[in-house]
Amino acid sequence: SSWMISAPGSRIYRDMIGFVLELRSILSKVLLEDSRLRPRLGMEEVDENEVMMLVDEYERYFTSSRKAWLGARRNIRGALSWELMFIQYVHRLSPIQYAHDAEMVRLSMDKKRLCAMVIRQIETAKELLQVRSTHGEIVLLVQKYFYFLELARVVHHAKNNTNRRRREMLQQRLGGVIPDFVVPTVGIDLVWHSHMNFPRSYRRVCQRIGFFMNHSDEILPEILTDSREKTQLAWATLYQDKWDPCYDDVRFHKSNPGSKMDNNPKRLASWSSVIDQRNTSNPRAGAGDGYCSGGAYVGGIELGMVTIGGGAGVGCDSGGGGTGGDG
Repeated sequence: SSWMISAPGSRIYRDMIGFVLELRSILSKVLLEDSRLRPRLGMEEVDENEVMMLVDEYERYFTSSRKAWLGARRNIRGALSWELMFIQYVHRLSPIQYAHDAEMVRLSMDKKRLCAMVIRQIETAKELLQVRSTHGEIVLLVQKYFYFLELARVVHHAKNNTNRRRREMLQQRLGGVIPDFVVPTVGIDLVWHSHMNFPRSYRRVCQRIGFFMNHSDEILPEILTDSREKTQLAWATLYQDKWDPCYDDVRFHKSNPGSKMDNNPKRLASWSSVIDQRNTSNPRAGAGDGYCSGGAYVGGIELGMVTIGGGAGVGCDSGGGGTGGDG
């Protein structure tokens, strides 16, 4: 597709890699160090009352930052604790709701829902941190994320395009397999979550694919099973003639001799300078070959010159997501 960025050395790739590294830093600080979001001694889950107190703090920050000019807003964000940065990240995992909250004259944040999301995303964060993070693997996951967006775009238009012949052509490209939700793997979900944490960049990319892909982590696991299988089939059909953009993240593991990317050391070497070498990978981590539990849906929203209508959803790795309509 013409919208896809084909050059791994391009600015969007460098930006996306930086987004992933920043998110991993936030998740590590919140989960691996002394944090108010870690379960107390003798408890299996984080204290809900503590989370709600943090959400109250975040609401005050969000209200004040909306009224501040850009430079002051950056200074305010620079003073945020890791816990509040994590809550901001979770807030942005509902891109349409986040945009709505940012534009409302009088803020009416659903703090109870946000609190529940924070608790769920703490568990998801543990999975995301298990994804290997060597420079080559991050670049490959970023590339696969763009393939994921292209699949979401095709699914969306195969279901919602107003031109019947265009719909039929896209449905044929998918082999007649049209998932209700496009469900990513954990590795793709890491990149997707990282991208949503930077709303302006995410908005620009959504403009390029022609619809706003929303995200939800409230989809029941049993609903994801059928869409996950259809996503795998649709992926295999759409990319059967392409260079190895296999669905399972494990195919990108360096130890896998079947990965064509592993056999191209010059390309890997050319990307190495892009990654912050201080970001070391967890030697016990897997290659992100699981599936996410979050998902993406789309509601009607206007993006610049692009007007998006509602539609089906797009699944995501640990929760479920969707791109059916405006993803």
